[in-house]
Amino acid sequence: DVLGTTGRGVEAAYLEMLLQDMAHGKHLKKILEVTREILANLPPLTDDAMSVDRETKGYLYAILVKYKDRVFVETAKTLLVTPDGKLDGYVLSYLRRVLGSEAIPILQAVIQEDRLEDGVARYAIRDAALYYVGQSAQADRILMDTFREGIARQEEGEEFRWGPFKGIYSAITRDLDGQSNEVLTNRRQLLQNAREEFNHPTLNQGLDQMDGQLQRTLERETNPDK
Repeated sequence: DVLGTTGRGVEAAYLEMLLQDMAHGKHLKKILEVTREILANLPPLTDDAMSVDRETKGYLYAILVKYKDRVFVETAKTLLVTPDGKLDGYVLSYLRRVLGSEAIPILQAVIQEDRLEDGVARYAIRDAALYYVGQSAQADRILMDTFREGIARQEEGEEFRWGPFKGIYSAITRDLDGQSNEVLTNRRQLLQNAREEFNHPTLNQGLDQMDGQLQRTLERETNPDK
């Protein structure tokens, strides 16, 4: 009864735990319906809001992630970037954790539309897409676009700026021990593609460093006793 009438996210979150413990699965449909409804119509927080109410989005998105709920995806797409150009980290985490690499077209649209006003937010959403480098052709294309943007930001005669390539390094070297040989090999090929396209001496030094990490990981996989 309370689940059907509450408008508080924290109550819905606690009720999810209690009802699932009391009668697993029996009320799940209603739990998810209420969770989606509250998230789609979150009231603004007041100055005297309790701390648990300030964490409402975290509680509710955790429920959607827990049950891999995809019904909310279309609504979440509209909430990913706020009207004032900010990134909603809860929505980003939900989309990536529920959709995996299928979230890339959504993220790519935000990157291309350049709706984000904050540089850190732009980095975060691109990094979320680059999480799948070596696994997704779309992520690979975003990586190469990031290379091109980084090269375009260099100024002739000036010291090479590595800042634009920070996301590339993170993407290429992320979770190496947890990747398949195929993914590692694909990432090495991307580095080779960058060498061939740009042939920049300073950049090549960084590419060689990343490639060395990939090669050493592959060698450990193929020769575990060494």
